[in-house]
Amino acid sequence: MIVTQGGKRIFFELKYKTSAVRLAHSNELFDLKQQGAADQGLYDCVKDFSRLERFVDAVPGSEGYAVLLTNDRRYWSQGIKENTLDRAFKLTEGRFLSGTLAWADHAGAGSITGRELAIQLRGEYGIAWHPYSQPGDSSALPFRVMVLRMLPHVGPASAL
Repeated sequence: MIVTQGGKRIFFELKYKTSAVRLAHSNELFDLKQQGAADQGLYDCVKDFSRLERFVDAVPGSEGYAVLLTNDRRYWSQGIKENTLDRAFKLTEGRFLSGTLAWADHAGAGSITGRELAIQLRGEYGIAWHPYSQPGDSSALPFRVMVLRMLPHVGPASAL
């Protein structure tokens, strides 16, 4: 999505990833599906960061924002295993993403088909997650949001 404000172009990449939950809120029923394949979802998010960098660099005075909203803990938590095939793309709290990011050597074709290429980031992005909402009863996973800001200069970018 592109927004123009006062002659300035602002690029957005929005992602909404869900874990299965069924709940009622204000007399409305929500039945969110388990989207699965978080490893591929993480890759796609990081690829969006790279694409936003290219857009921002191509348009002087612009900026970009990557927004991920999810109730799927696989997007914000490290998990138990350390040697996961998607470890380069993990969006865990406090992590910094930069440089060339690629699948682990043991990643199988079924996981990476259509996503084989390594992703290059020119900036450095600190990952910070923020509470968004706690739907229904406390047994449902909370929604969290991560927002990254891309600016058209070399150096660290800020997390909001």
